[in-house]
Amino acid sequence: MKKIYALALAVLVLAACKKEKTTQPEVPVPHPVMQYLDLHDESIGFRQVKMIDINSDGTHDFLVSTLLVGDPILERDRRQYYISSGTESRLLMDGNGQSPILSKNEEIKLQYPGYNWFEVNSLLLAEKIVPMIGNPFWQGNWKSVSHKYLPVQVKKNGSIYNGWVELSFDMVQEKIVLHKAAICTEAGKTIKAGV
Repeated sequence: MKKIYALALAVLVLAACKKEKTTQPEVPVPHPVMQYLDLHDESIGFRQVKMIDINSDGTHDFLVSTLLVGDPILERDRRQYYISSGTESRLLMDGNGQSPILSKNEEIKLQYPGYNWFEVNSLLLAEKIVPMIGNPFWQGNWKSVSHKYLPVQVKKNGSIYNGWVELSFDMVQEKIVLHKAAICTEAGKTIKAGV
């Protein structure tokens, strides 16, 4: 019996001396420094234009515009709402000409599976279809967004800077609403939308 007590005591002593694995808490990586541009909730209606200089260097990086397209074959007009990039700015698009609609804190990075960054391109945000017969209707991925983020990039001195434009779309007033924009001050860094 003494041997059993001695064995039990030895097991308890060894168990008490067992080293606990300690894990170091993860140190959060600080978000890169951003340069912000307040767009003052400006509304861009049909036949209006807005230039955006996202990095405040005196050069317009993006153009928000509209276009009226007549379709005599289908007997309808299309009022289209676009954002366009220039020679030193880029929009993220898939093979169907669509861009991801990001929520706050979603990552904006240099590479996205299924998407490519394009210079000198236009992204159709939404369009109002006005048929000769029947009721008008809206189509497009951005037609009913509220405070969502469009990923963008700017190229400067050969380096790429990630950024975003916060926008909403008002189908009743037929307007794009531009809230804010931001661009990272550090080249090649992954950032978070709205941060």
